[in-house]
Amino acid sequence: MKWYYAAGDKVNGPVERTELESLFRTGIITTSTMVIQEGMYAWVPFVDLKKTTQFLPVIGAEPPKPQPE
Repeated sequence: MKWYYAAGDKVNGPVERTELESLFRTGIITTSTMVIQEGMYAWVPFVDLKKTTQFLPVIGAEPPKPQPE
């Protein structure tokens, strides 16, 4: 299934679940980023997705922000 995520006023996607996980791990999306999957009726915060909670280090915790090089 494809996922979409909101960044500011822009909708990004579609992306695969593995890409969504990677975006979280790198700090591009956070626990509060709004996401939606094809077939869903409403956008939800990323942290609310039961399917994704398995890879959140701690529910409600933000990953470290990427450091500029």
